Parts: sequence; structure tokens; C-alpha cells
Amino acid sequence: MSANNAIERVNHSLTLEEDLSLHIKGWKTQKVGGLLILILMILTALGLFGEGPLSARKIVNGDITVEYERYLRYQKEMDVSLRLSNQANVQVAIPIEYLDCFKIEKIVPEANESIISDGKVVYTFNVDKTGETILHFYLHAQKPGSAKGTWEVNHHNFQINQFIYP
Repeated sequence: MSANNAIERVNHSLTLEEDLSLHIKGWKTQKVGGLLILILMILTALGLFGEGPLSARKIVNGDITVEYERYLRYQKEMDVSLRLSNQANVQVAIPIEYLDCFKIEKIVPEANESIISDGKVVYTFNVDKTGETILHFYLHAQKPGSAKGTWEVNHHNFQINQFIYP
């Protein structure tokens, strides 16, 4: 049964301008709009705009694991965590082009040394070789748009791709 047959048409003597087909189009548009809003709400809950399974990234290369958020919001703090097993004298090199999009708020634990070399900021940490070491880089997004960079951790490369919402 079509939508036009399901609607009862009433004959009346009032002089009203009514366009039933326009009302039917409006109802269909409302249903599509409601469905789109529902899909957007589900994607948001899953992390499309940050902090969720769609946004969480984990890269493993040997004994080193890098975890970060793929989707960020402008001016929001983000944590890039590095987990290293059985490694001493850790060096983390971050490209300056990548850091143009971020401001480093703090590094935990603090680096023993930081230098700029070959277009990268290189942080050196003296850590105990036994067990697992966890480093946290807390960054603030400074520019909306795409942020890409290859972090180098003890000569292992990690390609980090992020999108910062305005």
C-alpha cells in the first residue's frame, strides 16, 4: 500500500491551501534526518571525534608500543604513550613539522636531554634496562586539520596520522 493510499483524504468546504504531497515529502525527510542523526550519535559514541575505539591507535614494532588518539579536538590535551621492554637510554625523535601542530605540555618522566637535530627534536631518557618503561608525551593540539609525522624511538619508526577537529 503506498503512502498516498494510507492517508485519509477529507473533503471539506474550507478554503485551505494544503499540499498533501508536500507533507508526505516532509515526513520522509524527517525519517531520513532522524536516521542520519542516530548514525552520527553512534559514531560519536564509538570515538569518531576522539576517545573511543574508532580513535584509539596502537602500533607495535619489536619491543616498543606506541598508543595515541587518531581523532582530536582543537585545544584539547592528548597523550602519546610509549611502552618499551628491556631497553636503556631511550631516544625519541619527533619531527618539527609534526610539532608545529602541537604544543608539548609535559613529558613524564622528564627527559635527561633534548636537542634539535636534522629537523627533529630528540629527547634522551636514561632508564633501567630491566622490565617495562612507560613514557608519556602530553600534547595540546594547536592547529585544526591533518597532522602527520614519523616518530623515531630507538631507531624504530612509527608513522602517526591524526586529524584535529576545529
